[in-house]
Amino acid sequence: MNKLKKDFLIACIDNLDYWYSFKGITERDKMEGLLFSTLVIIDGEGGSFPACALKPIDENGNEGEDIAGDLHNHIQKLLNKTKISKSKKINADYEVARFISTQGKEAAIKYYQYILDNNDFSKNTGAKTLNEYKINMAKNMTDEDVKEAMKNYEKYLEE
Repeated sequence: MNKLKKDFLIACIDNLDYWYSFKGITERDKMEGLLFSTLVIIDGEGGSFPACALKPIDENGNEGEDIAGDLHNHIQKLLNKTKISKSKKINADYEVARFISTQGKEAAIKYYQYILDNNDFSKNTGAKTLNEYKINMAKNMTDEDVKEAMKNYEKYLEE
């Protein structure tokens, strides 16, 4: 095994060890962190390893376009667009429930709508998705849902 290949694999193992030992986040968040960190290595943004080319090769050995360089940015955008992680959902539910319990439902709806309408989410679709989720929760949370969100948050903190 050549030195460059070994250095790359060691950087990947270091990331694995880092994310494996991380406490207080879900397994999904750990896997996303590992994926993101590995793409950072390939893109040459981690500082510990030079950028790599990542090209498909067809059955005749012809190389396609290099897709590396900003993969870590693209995966983050795709992940933010497609889901709200369990930990973000629990925290968002708690935040909305706490707001409703202290300020009232209408104030919560107005607040989250204001945030959505007056912030530039063009660079972070995950933040836009999360605020849209909070508005929907504020509109639909019952008193029982507020109590349940508070309990779920306490359980989450104990994990």
